[in-house]
Amino acid sequence: MLSFDSVYLPNQLWSTCSKMASLLKASSNVLRSEKLPFLSRSKTRQGVVPKKITFRLVPIALSLSTSIGTVEHDLRSNSPDITIPIMVNGCTGKMGKSVIQAADSAGLYVVPVSFDAEKKSGQTVEVCGKKILVHGPSDRESILASVFQEYPNLIMVDYTVPATINDNAELYGKVGVPFVMGTTGGDRDQLYKTVEESKVYAVISPQMGKQVI
Repeated sequence: MLSFDSVYLPNQLWSTCSKMASLLKASSNVLRSEKLPFLSRSKTRQGVVPKKITFRLVPIALSLSTSIGTVEHDLRSNSPDITIPIMVNGCTGKMGKSVIQAADSAGLYVVPVSFDAEKKSGQTVEVCGKKILVHGPSDRESILASVFQEYPNLIMVDYTVPATINDNAELYGKVGVPFVMGTTGGDRDQLYKTVEESKVYAVISPQMGKQVI
């Protein structure tokens, strides 16, 4: 594990940090306004993070799965110029909803797709007036690949449950989607290995409570 007094962030996502810092104020009972380092494939720049936080960062090229599915709802924003689309996995939970609410307040585009248990597949969750379609495990790879093709700058924010961390990370790596793992627990060593082998950008912290965010 590597400890960074500073973390080098791709330029596009560094600009998003400022937005995310302000947007997270919208959910003050859950989140605090600090810099949240999302990552993408652009040029890098340096930003300072708290010295006590340990990150595993793998700045390697992204890849795209050839398995492309069909999403039966409109994924496009009303705006033709989308620069920072985010997808929140775990939109039914408290943290997931808080991130969506804050992102919406900051003007980021929240892709109306999320994943959950099979029994919740097909359900629609409304957050900030946005209807988010929930997909089960059986079709999540094809759905994510389709979304990533639609939004090549997509960033995944994961606030699910510990039992799904490693499977989710493998999925993100397989499709090639950079992600922020907000969920704690799981097999952390395996998580780091998955990120390194998949060659995607990822932000992973020992814990992602409000004192970190």
